[in-house]
Amino acid sequence: MASEAPPVTTPVALEPNLGNKMVTIYVGPKRKEFTIHKELICGSADYFEKAFNGKFKEGREGIMYLPEDNPGAFSFFVDWLYRSSLPAGHPQSYLVNLYHLWIFATKIFLTKLADDVMDRIQDTCKKYNQFISDELLKEIWGLTETDSMLRTWAFDLKMYQMFENKKRSEDGGDTFYFSEDNRCKDFSLRL
Repeated sequence: MASEAPPVTTPVALEPNLGNKMVTIYVGPKRKEFTIHKELICGSADYFEKAFNGKFKEGREGIMYLPEDNPGAFSFFVDWLYRSSLPAGHPQSYLVNLYHLWIFATKIFLTKLADDVMDRIQDTCKKYNQFISDELLKEIWGLTETDSMLRTWAFDLKMYQMFENKKRSEDGGDTFYFSEDNRCKDFSLRL
């Protein structure tokens, strides 16, 4: 007689009791609304703990505004909070959200999340042979510190892309392909 296999369970990132207190966070210039368990978000980073449990306006009202942050990246952050994993997605928009999530994670000092995001960025770029646009490189450059891991990665990826697109000119000399309006060339020359 065959015995029944025990039920398969998956680990759940959620605490047994998240409580019933919720906070609302409006993200981006268009104020996309996110409602999150207060205990969960406060337990994720001192940034939220101090804001929602301190004497700040956010603590009194249970509302926070993050107009400079990216709603897509914050959505990934919420997924990570509730599921302890990063969501999957299509390479183009997915990578943009990952880049912004890395910036957000470093802003609120979540090193582990930033490291996981950097790994996912590298894996996704490799798997789908993705490069970085000139516009996104400029944006990352403006939002990160000089010694930022993301800035270094994005610049290295752009340089690799330029060398991958290297073409021989008619006279046999080396020329490099830049975007039609030479923004990347102009950008790299200013560095």
